Amino acid sequence: MYLEVCNLTFFEFENVRIAGVAAAVPKNIVEIDSFSVKFGEDTIKKYKLMTGIEKFRKANDNQTASDLGFAAAENLINKLSINRDEIDGLVFVSQSHDYKRPATACVLHKRLNLATNCVAFDVNLGCSGFVYGIQIMASLMKSSNMRKALVIVAETSTKVMWPNDKSLAMLFGDSGSAVLLENDSYEESVKGALFTKGEGFKSIIIPAGGFRMPEADKEPFIGSDGNEHMMYYQYMNGLDIMQFSISEVPNSIKQFILQYDIDLEKFDIFALHQANAFIIKQLIKRFKLPKEKVPIVLNEFGNIGGVSIPLVLCNELSKINDDRIIKVFGCGFGIGLSWGIVTFEVNSNSVLPIIETEETFNEGIVTKEML
Repeated sequence: MYLEVCNLTFFEFENVRIAGVAAAVPKNIVEIDSFSVKFGEDTIKKYKLMTGIEKFRKANDNQTASDLGFAAAENLINKLSINRDEIDGLVFVSQSHDYKRPATACVLHKRLNLATNCVAFDVNLGCSGFVYGIQIMASLMKSSNMRKALVIVAETSTKVMWPNDKSLAMLFGDSGSAVLLENDSYEESVKGALFTKGEGFKSIIIPAGGFRMPEADKEPFIGSDGNEHMMYYQYMNGLDIMQFSISEVPNSIKQFILQYDIDLEKFDIFALHQANAFIIKQLIKRFKLPKEKVPIVLNEFGNIGGVSIPLVLCNELSKINDDRIIKVFGCGFGIGLSWGIVTFEVNSNSVLPIIETEETFNEGIVTKEML
Protein backbone atom coordinates (compact mmCIF):
# COMPACT_ATOMS: atom_id res chain seq x y z
CA MET A 1 0.00 0.00 0.00
CA TYR A 2 1.11 3.56 -0.56
CA LEU A 3 0.28 6.90 1.04
CA GLU A 4 -2.82 8.90 0.27
CA VAL A 5 -2.33 11.25 -2.66
CA CYS A 6 -3.28 14.31 -0.58
CA ASN A 7 -0.17 13.83 1.57
CA LEU A 8 2.24 14.22 -1.33
CA THR A 9 3.92 17.19 -3.01
CA PHE A 10 2.81 17.47 -6.63
CA PHE A 11 3.39 20.32 -9.04
CA GLU A 12 1.97 21.40 -12.39
CA PHE A 13 3.00 24.35 -14.52
CA GLU A 14 1.11 25.65 -17.52
CA ASN A 15 2.73 27.87 -20.14
CA VAL A 16 6.25 26.75 -19.22
CA ARG A 17 7.96 24.57 -21.77
CA ILE A 18 11.25 22.69 -22.11
CA ALA A 19 12.76 24.65 -24.99
CA GLY A 20 16.11 22.88 -25.28
CA VAL A 21 18.30 20.12 -23.84
CA ALA A 22 22.07 19.63 -24.14
CA ALA A 23 24.65 17.36 -22.50
CA ALA A 24 28.44 17.14 -22.31
CA VAL A 25 30.87 14.46 -21.15
CA PRO A 26 34.65 14.33 -20.67
CA LYS A 27 36.68 12.86 -23.52
CA ASN A 28 38.43 10.45 -21.17
CA ILE A 29 36.86 6.95 -21.36
CA VAL A 30 37.57 4.40 -18.63
CA GLU A 31 36.89 0.75 -19.49
CA ILE A 32 35.64 -1.45 -16.64
CA ASP A 33 37.94 -4.21 -17.86
CA SER A 34 40.91 -1.99 -16.94
CA PHE A 35 40.15 -2.73 -13.26
CA SER A 36 40.83 -6.45 -13.73
CA VAL A 37 44.43 -6.09 -12.52
CA LYS A 38 43.28 -4.46 -9.27
CA PHE A 39 40.10 -6.39 -8.48
CA GLY A 40 40.48 -9.62 -10.49
CA GLU A 41 38.78 -10.84 -13.65
CA ASP A 42 36.04 -12.77 -11.84
CA THR A 43 35.03 -9.68 -9.85
CA ILE A 44 34.88 -7.59 -13.01
CA LYS A 45 32.74 -10.13 -14.87
CA LYS A 46 30.25 -10.29 -12.00
CA TYR A 47 30.23 -6.51 -11.66
CA LYS A 48 29.50 -5.93 -15.33
CA LEU A 49 26.73 -8.53 -15.27
CA MET A 50 25.14 -7.03 -12.15
CA THR A 51 25.36 -3.32 -13.05
CA GLY A 52 25.39 -3.38 -16.84
CA ILE A 53 28.28 -0.90 -16.88
CA GLU A 54 30.98 -1.46 -19.49
CA LYS A 55 32.72 1.94 -19.35
CA PHE A 56 32.32 5.46 -18.00
CA ARG A 57 33.60 8.97 -18.57
CA LYS A 58 36.08 10.53 -16.17
CA ALA A 59 36.96 14.21 -15.89
CA ASN A 60 40.63 15.13 -15.91
CA ASP A 61 42.26 16.49 -12.74
CA ASN A 62 41.52 20.14 -13.52
CA GLN A 63 38.06 19.60 -15.02
CA THR A 64 35.08 20.31 -12.77
CA ALA A 65 31.35 19.69 -12.95
CA SER A 66 30.82 23.35 -13.83
CA ASP A 67 33.15 22.92 -16.83
CA LEU A 68 30.88 20.16 -18.11
CA GLY A 69 27.73 22.13 -17.35
CA PHE A 70 29.19 25.21 -19.02
CA ALA A 71 30.05 23.27 -22.19
CA ALA A 72 26.48 21.95 -22.37
CA ALA A 73 24.93 25.39 -21.74
CA GLU A 74 27.21 27.20 -24.19
CA ASN A 75 26.41 24.60 -26.85
CA LEU A 76 22.68 25.01 -26.19
CA ILE A 77 22.81 28.80 -26.37
CA ASN A 78 24.82 28.82 -29.60
CA LYS A 79 23.02 26.02 -31.44
CA LEU A 80 19.53 27.32 -30.62
CA SER A 81 20.52 31.00 -31.12
CA ILE A 82 19.33 32.02 -27.67
CA ASN A 83 19.56 35.68 -26.71
CA ARG A 84 21.68 35.71 -23.53
CA ASP A 85 19.99 38.92 -22.35
CA GLU A 86 16.68 37.02 -22.20
CA ILE A 87 18.04 34.40 -19.76
CA ASP A 88 16.67 35.64 -16.44
CA GLY A 89 17.52 32.65 -14.25
CA LEU A 90 20.23 30.03 -13.74
CA VAL A 91 20.25 27.22 -11.20
CA PHE A 92 23.25 24.91 -10.86
CA VAL A 93 22.20 21.57 -9.40
CA SER A 94 25.17 19.53 -8.21
CA GLN A 95 27.07 18.04 -5.30
CA SER A 96 30.39 18.69 -7.06
CA HIS A 97 30.84 22.41 -6.52
CA ASP A 98 33.89 24.44 -7.56
CA TYR A 99 34.34 25.95 -4.10
CA LYS A 100 32.90 25.75 -0.60
CA ARG A 101 32.03 29.39 -1.27
CA PRO A 102 30.79 31.15 -3.43
CA ALA A 103 27.95 29.47 -5.30
CA THR A 104 29.16 27.87 -8.53
CA ALA A 105 26.12 29.35 -10.28
CA CYS A 106 27.80 32.76 -9.97
CA VAL A 107 30.88 31.40 -11.75
CA LEU A 108 28.70 30.01 -14.54
CA HIS A 109 26.83 33.32 -14.76
CA LYS A 110 30.15 35.05 -15.44
CA ARG A 111 31.37 32.45 -17.93
CA LEU A 112 28.10 32.48 -19.89
CA ASN A 113 28.12 36.30 -19.96
CA LEU A 114 24.56 36.65 -18.63
CA ALA A 115 22.87 39.91 -17.66
CA THR A 116 22.98 41.31 -14.11
CA ASN A 117 19.20 40.91 -13.72
CA CYS A 118 19.64 37.12 -14.00
CA VAL A 119 18.93 35.14 -10.82
CA ALA A 120 21.72 32.61 -10.13
CA PHE A 121 21.98 30.11 -7.29
CA ASP A 122 23.06 26.56 -6.39
CA VAL A 123 20.98 23.58 -5.28
CA ASN A 124 22.81 20.80 -3.45
CA LEU A 125 21.05 17.66 -4.69
CA GLY A 126 22.19 14.52 -6.47
CA CYS A 127 20.19 11.93 -8.40
CA SER A 128 16.85 13.75 -8.00
CA GLY A 129 18.44 17.06 -8.97
CA PHE A 130 17.02 17.42 -12.47
CA VAL A 131 13.41 17.06 -11.31
CA TYR A 132 13.94 19.42 -8.37
CA GLY A 133 15.71 21.93 -10.63
CA ILE A 134 12.82 21.97 -13.10
CA GLN A 135 10.30 22.46 -10.30
CA ILE A 136 12.24 25.25 -8.60
CA MET A 137 12.95 27.22 -11.75
CA ALA A 138 9.44 26.78 -13.18
CA SER A 139 8.03 28.03 -9.87
CA LEU A 140 10.18 31.15 -10.07
CA MET A 141 9.15 31.74 -13.66
CA LYS A 142 5.45 31.49 -12.87
CA SER A 143 5.73 33.99 -10.01
CA SER A 144 7.81 36.56 -11.89
CA ASN A 145 8.43 38.17 -15.27
CA MET A 146 11.26 35.78 -16.11
CA ARG A 147 11.37 34.88 -19.81
CA LYS A 148 13.97 32.12 -20.08
CA ALA A 149 15.98 30.16 -17.53
CA LEU A 150 18.74 27.55 -17.46
CA VAL A 151 18.73 24.44 -15.30
CA ILE A 152 22.33 23.17 -15.31
CA VAL A 153 22.87 19.76 -13.73
CA ALA A 154 26.40 18.36 -13.58
CA GLU A 155 28.54 16.00 -11.51
CA THR A 156 32.14 14.81 -11.29
CA SER A 157 31.39 11.92 -8.95
CA THR A 158 34.57 10.04 -9.89
CA LYS A 159 36.56 12.57 -7.85
CA VAL A 160 34.98 11.40 -4.58
CA MET A 161 35.20 7.63 -5.09
CA TRP A 162 37.89 5.78 -3.12
CA PRO A 163 39.87 3.96 -5.84
CA ASN A 164 40.15 0.73 -3.81
CA ASP A 165 36.41 0.51 -3.07
CA LYS A 166 35.32 -2.07 -5.62
CA SER A 167 31.64 -1.31 -4.95
CA LEU A 168 31.94 2.33 -6.11
CA ALA A 169 35.22 2.86 -7.99
CA MET A 170 33.65 1.54 -11.22
CA LEU A 171 30.06 2.74 -10.75
CA PHE A 172 29.91 6.47 -11.42
CA GLY A 173 30.66 8.59 -14.46
CA ASP A 174 31.11 12.33 -14.94
CA SER A 175 28.81 14.47 -17.09
CA GLY A 176 26.98 17.76 -17.39
CA SER A 177 23.73 19.03 -18.88
CA ALA A 178 21.78 22.19 -19.55
CA VAL A 179 18.03 22.59 -20.03
CA LEU A 180 16.34 25.77 -21.22
CA LEU A 181 12.94 26.64 -19.77
CA GLU A 182 10.80 29.21 -21.53
CA ASN A 183 7.79 31.13 -20.25
CA ASP A 184 5.57 30.68 -23.26
CA SER A 185 2.02 29.87 -24.27
CA TYR A 186 1.99 26.09 -24.51
CA GLU A 187 -0.83 23.58 -24.41
CA GLU A 188 0.84 20.74 -22.49
CA SER A 189 1.78 21.41 -18.85
CA VAL A 190 4.86 20.25 -16.95
CA LYS A 191 3.81 17.87 -14.17
CA GLY A 192 5.80 16.34 -11.35
CA ALA A 193 6.12 15.13 -7.80
CA LEU A 194 8.89 15.42 -5.20
CA PHE A 195 9.76 13.11 -2.31
CA THR A 196 12.25 12.90 0.55
CA LYS A 197 13.14 10.23 3.10
CA GLY A 198 15.71 11.94 5.26
CA GLU A 199 16.05 9.01 7.63
CA GLY A 200 18.17 7.42 4.91
CA PHE A 201 20.71 10.26 4.77
CA LYS A 202 23.54 7.92 5.84
CA SER A 203 22.86 5.45 3.02
CA ILE A 204 24.99 7.48 0.59
CA ILE A 205 27.39 9.84 2.33
CA ILE A 206 30.86 11.34 2.49
CA PRO A 207 31.26 11.30 6.29
CA ALA A 208 34.26 13.61 6.73
CA GLY A 209 35.44 16.93 5.35
CA GLY A 210 32.31 18.99 5.95
CA PHE A 211 31.55 21.22 8.90
CA ARG A 212 29.86 18.44 10.92
CA MET A 213 33.08 16.41 10.98
CA PRO A 214 35.90 18.43 9.39
CA GLU A 215 38.61 16.07 10.63
CA ALA A 216 38.65 12.27 10.67
CA ASP A 217 41.01 9.32 10.41
CA LYS A 218 42.64 9.42 6.98
CA GLU A 219 43.54 5.72 7.02
CA PRO A 220 41.53 3.34 4.79
CA PHE A 221 39.42 0.74 6.58
CA ILE A 222 37.37 -2.35 5.74
CA GLY A 223 33.66 -1.70 6.19
CA SER A 224 30.87 -4.08 7.17
CA ASP A 225 30.32 -4.75 3.46
CA GLY A 226 33.83 -6.16 3.13
CA ASN A 227 35.02 -3.31 0.90
CA GLU A 228 37.81 -0.83 1.55
CA HIS A 229 36.61 2.70 2.36
CA MET A 230 38.00 6.08 3.36
CA MET A 231 36.14 8.66 5.45
CA TYR A 232 36.73 11.51 2.99
CA TYR A 233 35.27 9.56 0.07
CA GLN A 234 31.76 8.40 -0.76
CA TYR A 235 30.23 5.46 1.06
CA MET A 236 27.07 3.70 -0.12
CA ASN A 237 24.95 1.07 1.61
CA GLY A 238 24.03 -0.90 -1.50
CA LEU A 239 21.32 -3.00 0.15
CA ASP A 240 19.52 0.09 1.49
CA ILE A 241 19.61 1.80 -1.88
CA MET A 242 18.44 -1.29 -3.72
CA GLN A 243 15.48 -1.74 -1.37
CA PHE A 244 14.57 1.94 -1.65
CA SER A 245 14.80 1.89 -5.45
CA ILE A 246 12.54 -1.13 -5.94
CA SER A 247 9.95 -0.24 -3.27
CA GLU A 248 9.65 3.48 -2.47
CA VAL A 249 10.26 4.67 -6.04
CA PRO A 250 7.68 2.46 -7.81
CA ASN A 251 5.12 3.20 -5.09
CA SER A 252 5.60 6.92 -5.74
CA ILE A 253 5.22 6.38 -9.47
CA LYS A 254 1.90 4.66 -8.75
CA GLN A 255 0.75 7.66 -6.75
CA PHE A 256 1.81 10.01 -9.52
CA ILE A 257 -0.13 7.99 -12.09
CA LEU A 258 -3.20 8.11 -9.88
CA GLN A 259 -2.91 11.85 -9.20
CA TYR A 260 -2.80 12.86 -12.86
CA ASP A 261 -4.69 9.93 -14.39
CA ILE A 262 -1.57 9.06 -16.39
CA ASP A 263 -1.70 6.70 -19.35
CA LEU A 264 1.84 5.35 -19.68
CA GLU A 265 1.17 4.12 -23.22
CA LYS A 266 1.02 7.72 -24.44
CA PHE A 267 4.67 8.43 -23.59
CA ASP A 268 7.39 8.18 -26.21
CA ILE A 269 10.34 7.77 -23.86
CA PHE A 270 10.95 6.90 -20.21
CA ALA A 271 14.13 8.63 -19.05
CA LEU A 272 14.96 6.84 -15.81
CA HIS A 273 17.86 7.39 -13.44
CA GLN A 274 20.78 5.29 -14.66
CA ALA A 275 21.47 3.64 -11.29
CA ASN A 276 22.15 0.13 -12.53
CA ALA A 277 20.65 -2.22 -15.09
CA PHE A 278 18.88 -4.38 -12.50
CA ILE A 279 16.89 -1.49 -11.00
CA ILE A 280 15.88 -0.18 -14.43
CA LYS A 281 14.74 -3.65 -15.50
CA GLN A 282 12.71 -3.97 -12.29
CA LEU A 283 10.87 -0.72 -13.09
CA ILE A 284 10.28 -1.89 -16.66
CA LYS A 285 8.78 -5.12 -15.35
CA ARG A 286 6.73 -3.45 -12.59
CA PHE A 287 4.99 -1.03 -14.97
CA LYS A 288 5.05 -3.22 -18.08
CA LEU A 289 6.95 -0.62 -20.06
CA PRO A 290 8.04 -1.32 -23.65
CA LYS A 291 11.79 -1.95 -23.47
CA GLU A 292 12.36 0.06 -26.63
CA LYS A 293 10.99 3.14 -24.83
CA VAL A 294 13.32 2.80 -21.83
CA PRO A 295 16.87 3.58 -22.96
CA ILE A 296 19.80 2.30 -20.93
CA VAL A 297 22.96 4.37 -21.40
CA LEU A 298 24.87 3.42 -18.24
CA ASN A 299 26.72 0.75 -20.21
CA GLU A 300 28.63 3.63 -21.85
CA PHE A 301 28.46 6.39 -19.25
CA GLY A 302 28.06 4.69 -15.85
CA ASN A 303 25.79 6.01 -13.11
CA ILE A 304 25.60 9.72 -13.96
CA GLY A 305 23.42 10.84 -11.06
CA GLY A 306 21.16 13.82 -11.66
CA VAL A 307 22.32 14.14 -15.27
CA SER A 308 20.60 10.84 -16.15
CA ILE A 309 17.36 12.28 -17.55
CA PRO A 310 18.82 14.97 -19.84
CA LEU A 311 21.70 12.75 -20.99
CA VAL A 312 19.31 9.93 -21.90
CA LEU A 313 17.25 12.41 -23.91
CA CYS A 314 20.30 13.75 -25.74
CA ASN A 315 21.60 10.27 -26.45
CA GLU A 316 18.29 9.07 -27.88
CA LEU A 317 16.26 11.99 -29.25
CA SER A 318 19.12 13.65 -31.10
CA LYS A 319 19.06 10.61 -33.42
CA ILE A 320 15.59 11.55 -34.69
CA ASN A 321 15.87 13.17 -38.10
CA ASP A 322 12.40 14.68 -38.36
CA ASP A 323 10.73 17.38 -36.29
CA ARG A 324 8.33 15.91 -33.75
CA ILE A 325 6.94 16.46 -30.28
CA ILE A 326 8.17 13.87 -27.76
CA LYS A 327 6.27 13.01 -24.59
CA VAL A 328 8.78 12.38 -21.78
CA PHE A 329 8.37 10.54 -18.46
CA GLY A 330 11.35 11.12 -16.21
CA CYS A 331 12.28 9.79 -12.78
CA GLY A 332 15.38 10.49 -10.66
CA PHE A 333 16.13 8.86 -7.30
CA GLY A 334 18.98 8.33 -4.87
CA ILE A 335 21.19 10.18 -2.39
CA GLY A 336 19.38 12.01 0.38
CA LEU A 337 17.26 9.94 0.16
CA SER A 338 15.54 12.13 -2.40
CA TRP A 339 13.53 11.40 -5.51
CA GLY A 340 11.17 12.94 -8.04
CA ILE A 341 9.03 12.35 -11.11
CA VAL A 342 8.42 14.72 -14.01
CA THR A 343 6.53 14.64 -17.31
CA PHE A 344 6.78 17.12 -20.16
CA GLU A 345 6.91 17.50 -23.91
CA VAL A 346 9.95 18.53 -25.93
CA ASN A 347 10.60 19.12 -29.63
CA SER A 348 13.08 16.56 -30.95
CA ASN A 349 14.92 19.28 -32.88
CA SER A 350 15.71 21.13 -29.66
CA VAL A 351 17.50 18.14 -28.08
CA LEU A 352 21.18 18.26 -29.05
CA PRO A 353 23.67 15.41 -29.46
CA ILE A 354 26.06 14.77 -26.56
CA ILE A 355 29.35 16.62 -26.96
CA GLU A 356 32.80 15.78 -25.59
CA THR A 357 34.93 18.39 -23.87
CA GLU A 358 38.32 18.82 -22.21
CA GLU A 359 37.73 22.49 -21.44
CA THR A 360 38.68 23.84 -18.02
CA PHE A 361 38.25 27.28 -16.46
CA ASN A 362 41.81 28.33 -15.64
CA GLU A 363 40.60 31.74 -14.50
CA GLY A 364 38.83 29.95 -11.67
CA ILE A 365 42.13 28.85 -10.08
CA VAL A 366 42.83 31.24 -7.21
CA THR A 367 46.33 31.20 -5.73
CA LYS A 368 47.54 32.84 -2.51
CA GLU A 369 49.49 35.34 -4.60
CA MET A 370 46.17 36.66 -5.93
CA LEU A 371 44.73 37.27 -2.48
